[in-house]
Amino acid sequence: THLTAGTYTAWIMDANGCKDNRQFVIMNTVVGEVGVFAGDVLSCISIPFEIPVIAYDFTNIAAFTIQLAFDSSVIQFNGLSQVNEQLQEGVLNSTLVSPGILQISYEDPDSMTLFSEDMLFTVDFYGMVSGNTALDWNWLQCVIYSASGYEIPAIYTKGTVEIRPAPPIYVGRDGSYCEGSNLTLNAGSLTGQNLLYNWTGPNGTSHHGSPW
Repeated sequence: THLTAGTYTAWIMDANGCKDNRQFVIMNTVVGEVGVFAGDVLSCISIPFEIPVIAYDFTNIAAFTIQLAFDSSVIQFNGLSQVNEQLQEGVLNSTLVSPGILQISYEDPDSMTLFSEDMLFTVDFYGMVSGNTALDWNWLQCVIYSASGYEIPAIYTKGTVEIRPAPPIYVGRDGSYCEGSNLTLNAGSLTGQNLLYNWTGPNGTSHHGSPW
């Protein structure tokens, strides 16, 4: 480990004291770091959200396969977005290999290089029920290949997601009214939460705040 590029000799001796040696060449050393920065991601039921996948020191990368595990009863995979333009030269695929196991693979006819911290893409999810889930990399199933065909070591950083329930609300003065009559609609939180309001009505009318 930690050998720089160059030519080396490996010596081997068996139990009888017989020795032999072989030369081997390290072309170069590249340490890739792939992280998912979920942190304490908060979202609500039925609200889509994005998890960015950030890459470090991606130099002459020809292909990779990574797997992300999550609780499929809490969140649902909804595709990839904001794909780095460097990846558009190759083929990027995402597949749910089983419930809660997302596999993302990439192959480049040449290679790609990111010289600094950069986003590969965002993984889009959708909150199903309230709860918590870890975002774990199945690192035994993750592999990154250089343009020379050798595997590059990587560090995978996991995250967490919390899905919160929709706030319980009430709506007042709903019912039937005559055309042209004035009325005021009210809504509020049953638990005393501070809410943001966005009312929408016929003919594209809208109103922010409460009441309307």
